[in-house]
Amino acid sequence: MRNNLARCLVALIAIVVMLSMWSAYAAEKALTNDDVIKLSKLGIGDEAIAAKIRQAAEVDFKLETDDLAHLKQAGVSGKVIAAMLDRSAASANVAYVAAPGAAAVVVSGATAVKLAMNDGKTLPLPSMIGEASSTYVYVTMLFWNNFPGLHAATRTTERNPEFVIATDQDPRSRFYVVRLDVNDKSGDRSLKMGKSGMFSFKAGTAPDSDWTFAYESKEEKRGTWRLSLKKPLIPGEYGVFAVQRGELFDFGVD
Repeated sequence: MRNNLARCLVALIAIVVMLSMWSAYAAEKALTNDDVIKLSKLGIGDEAIAAKIRQAAEVDFKLETDDLAHLKQAGVSGKVIAAMLDRSAASANVAYVAAPGAAAVVVSGATAVKLAMNDGKTLPLPSMIGEASSTYVYVTMLFWNNFPGLHAATRTTERNPEFVIATDQDPRSRFYVVRLDVNDKSGDRSLKMGKSGMFSFKAGTAPDSDWTFAYESKEEKRGTWRLSLKKPLIPGEYGVFAVQRGELFDFGVD
């Protein structure tokens, strides 16, 4: 009897050790597209999967256009895909907003945005990460990135601001000048990220093209680019949106 009890105790200890090792391994493993597909097929619900995505220590999502199409075809919901887009992050870059002809100081290695006013003063623009959401309009799902607050703290009357960005690569397709929709009911400003319908899916890490402003980019010196808008802005809420991290540097035009 004692021998059997001892053997059972040893077996139990071995199982506990194995489970602990497996848990440690699982904790270190980054969450991937395949993991999300598996969770979706289990039918545990979008909220649970989105919570798992938010709580994961690391993620290794592939979110190019073909990857998003594959996720959709595999049965992953738009809400979960939006959570993946929101969670996916990379190293931050540095951006500054400047009035035409005004000097902008680029602080290398920091995540910061400054608005250079016509009087030579500069005002820092805090960055923020939005929260993904989706809404239904008939048979179409719209994807959004929502940022807290109805208005940016930093304001300007300049209609043609220029943007100086510290980056090693051309900022096109990586940084977007965007407009934001003010939602009085929720108290947020929203950026449209895409949409999906019965026979189409158009969403990704980049904002909806209808919500962006075309600009010309010029490398002033190595690692420093100046962006000039092709058309002036009207009064409203705007921002510089960095795709890699989903980070917004917001400002308002009065």
